[in-house]
Amino acid sequence: MTDTRLTSPDGPCHHATAVILGRFGLLLRGPSGAGKSSLALHLLGEAERNGHFAALVGDDRVHLSVGAAGLVAEGARGLEGRIELRGHGLIRRIRETQALIHLVIDLRPIGEIERLPDDAACAVPFGPVQLPCQAVPEADLPRQLLLVRHALLRLAGEGACPL
Repeated sequence: MTDTRLTSPDGPCHHATAVILGRFGLLLRGPSGAGKSSLALHLLGEAERNGHFAALVGDDRVHLSVGAAGLVAEGARGLEGRIELRGHGLIRRIRETQALIHLVIDLRPIGEIERLPDDAACAVPFGPVQLPCQAVPEADLPRQLLLVRHALLRLAGEGACPL
């Protein structure tokens, strides 16, 4: 999936949402209206219900940089701690200023998602950093949550999975 870059006073932004669930940073990508913010709100709520730390890093505009530790996401200035709830407006959430990203979630039309993806299809490069990627269908929250949970289980194992 090609990143959509926006310009801001802080430099290029990616049209994405970033959250921290437990000890894992997630980057949610997809076109406008695909449901990134809605999925992020549900993921944050689910992690909190399961007793894990959960925080918003950035919604809609996220700065990405590659450092020694890997891919780092930082929310755009002026939007700190706010996330869109479509039909309601911006709401406030617990926030962190940045997160090391461990997993990329791509929201896509159901017809673009492979039924049985191979391991190579489940990774995305960011410069020298290769990250696991999970495609989830737009507008299918139950399936999105299930797929994100299984992707986190692959990374963390049962005991450390925040969902």
